[in-house]
Amino acid sequence: MEPGLDPPSEKGSPLNADLPLLWAWERRRWAYNAILVVWVGLLVLLMRRDLVFDAGFCAFLIAEAVLANVCFCAGPVADGYLHRMGLVAPGSSRLLFAGGLLISLPVSGLMVLLFRSAHMN
Repeated sequence: MEPGLDPPSEKGSPLNADLPLLWAWERRRWAYNAILVVWVGLLVLLMRRDLVFDAGFCAFLIAEAVLANVCFCAGPVADGYLHRMGLVAPGSSRLLFAGGLLISLPVSGLMVLLFRSAHMN
């Protein structure tokens, strides 16, 4: 089990037992967002730099960032269920995070490509 992620205890509120798990995932959110920002930024710079100054593209990026963070929430939920069922192994949270990130990278790249192709001059 990862440091700071103890299984829920019998004493205290069940909600309090999940707090270390949730805090661990909130720390991962920073890395998740940073990686996606760098990835999308590189795609935009390599494909079409003028999109950076397009108001429609900026609004699109904000909406996609919100959607990506909503999808991120599947990680802590799945991890919480795994912990509650006792189906955790060392590094299982990291594996869930990596799996979600590996799904998010191509999806975010595809979204940028679709926006670019729909708005080509």
